[in-house]
Amino acid sequence: MDTESGLRCDVEFVRAGPHAIGPDGGILVDANNGYTLNIVKTFLE
Repeated sequence: MDTESGLRCDVEFVRAGPHAIGPDGGILVDANNGYTLNIVKTFLE
């Protein structure tokens, strides 16, 4: 999977999290050293 597609998939997954776990759940993101600083900035936007 190319970087842009993987990033879109990650963002969709994180956005869906609160709906699945409820408002009191927390979400942690672990990129396994796969994110550069620029990718993290895009992810957080």
